[in-house]
Amino acid sequence: MERLLSALNENRMACFWGMVAILSSFGFLMFNVIYLGDDWGTITTAQKTRDFPVRIGRWMYRLISDLAHNRGIGPSFSFALLGAGVIFSGVICNHLFRFEDKLQKIVFMCCLALYPIWIEAYLFNMGHLPLAFALFAGSFSIYLFITEVLEREGSTVARRVICLLLSGVLLTITAASYQNYVFFPIMILFVWLALQLLERPLKTVLSWIAWSAVLGLFFAIAYVITVKLSIVLYEVPLAEGGRYSMTAVDKKNGIGKNLTSVAAFVFKYFTSEQQLIPLWTKLIYLYSWVFTGGLLLSQLINGRINKEEKGPFAVIVFVGLFLCFMLLPWSIGVLKGTASFRYNSMVPLALAFAFASAFPIAWLRAKNQVLSTVYVSVLAVVLLGFGFNNSHAIFTKSMSNNRDFNMTRQMISYMHASPEYDPNGEYELVVLGSPPFAKENLMFDLPTSDDQDWFRSMLNCGIWDCSMKRMIAAFRIHGETAEFSFRPKRRASRESIESQVSAEAFSKIRAWPNPGSVVISNDRKFVFVILEW
Repeated sequence: MERLLSALNENRMACFWGMVAILSSFGFLMFNVIYLGDDWGTITTAQKTRDFPVRIGRWMYRLISDLAHNRGIGPSFSFALLGAGVIFSGVICNHLFRFEDKLQKIVFMCCLALYPIWIEAYLFNMGHLPLAFALFAGSFSIYLFITEVLEREGSTVARRVICLLLSGVLLTITAASYQNYVFFPIMILFVWLALQLLERPLKTVLSWIAWSAVLGLFFAIAYVITVKLSIVLYEVPLAEGGRYSMTAVDKKNGIGKNLTSVAAFVFKYFTSEQQLIPLWTKLIYLYSWVFTGGLLLSQLINGRINKEEKGPFAVIVFVGLFLCFMLLPWSIGVLKGTASFRYNSMVPLALAFAFASAFPIAWLRAKNQVLSTVYVSVLAVVLLGFGFNNSHAIFTKSMSNNRDFNMTRQMISYMHASPEYDPNGEYELVVLGSPPFAKENLMFDLPTSDDQDWFRSMLNCGIWDCSMKRMIAAFRIHGETAEFSFRPKRRASRESIESQVSAEAFSKIRAWPNPGSVVISNDRKFVFVILEW
């Protein structure tokens, strides 16, 4: 514990700038609730929303919900805790990677905190607490494993085994919060082992890899057991299909074809634009990645030559560890296909970006001050761009929410004006036509030309531009007393509407946003929303 407190103290400035980066980039969300994804479900299908994470192995969501008496959203508190989790992870990395240069620590922290891939984690209010738990538990687990199991070679076997088991328990909590966040501690371990090859005998590093394998085996067993217990305890079945299922594997394409698809996807990621990550910043990232790998490899080779240890096998081990670190976030696609590459599942890329960007700084400052200044200046421009893009994207999503609520309020007023409306009735909402803003780029939309852009659906997919079924949740927020249901696959036609409404009402039908765009059937079972006529 003293070493951990010492690490926190040594990273005071990095923590401060990390906090500044997070607040300036994402801080709008602390006091402005934006509904996103399953956040809508907390309003309309609260129990289903609580059960679903258990079905896909994320039982920590349900446990946290139960401990909080089913309170799902507390943005100012949960946002702060999530931000603290990111900063804590940065401190652990700075300490374990032996970053001594203060500027290097600050750059690493800011790169980790500002990478745009975090934006969904901050926007998704329901996920704040579980993701914060995942970051704290995962970072501390690997810190405990490295400092108390691997580096404490002189301690008793019993002590090392106890610490290993505790690390496994913390990793289980991490996976139960969000499975892909387990990549964080694993990636940290890969980097640490690769760095140790620069200083330690190969035999020692291989023994540590063996200890790591034992930890991985215990974690896998513990996690599977807890998942089995959770589905029994909460009486829900494990999800058997779909992109979120634990056990679902892309059998259609197979591992071989998926491997090719993933390779093509990685290439496309580094060579194409995304809404929040411009292409030129990706090229800088790719350059830093190659430069960092080459720098480490040259230090390894030179160090072993100086010691008269050529160690070709050590080089192979190092290259394997470094590639695993950089490519691990993409590995899930080999089993599940590229459809699994979605914003929050790829958050560990932030760690790869931060390490590749920050590691060369100390070497550059020692070799060439001018080159170091240029490099850090370029990184500063990249980070400022990330910060502004994140902040702008959150503002645009807030505007999108406001637009959806205002248009829904207008629709409710049209509905209430109908003589067939019953405030205590039960209706099915049926839509004719496409959402009016599905193909438009308004001032609060962020256009993209890349069909595989992870950010597009998150930022632009609201009610009136993407998912009309969320209208039901908006009704409840506005105090609507009637009960509504919505089946996405049910679509109205002119003929079906004509047969279910009066001739007078049919003659007055007009496309949205005219008052005649909302009409109720004669039997008071359907509310038709006419988006195209």
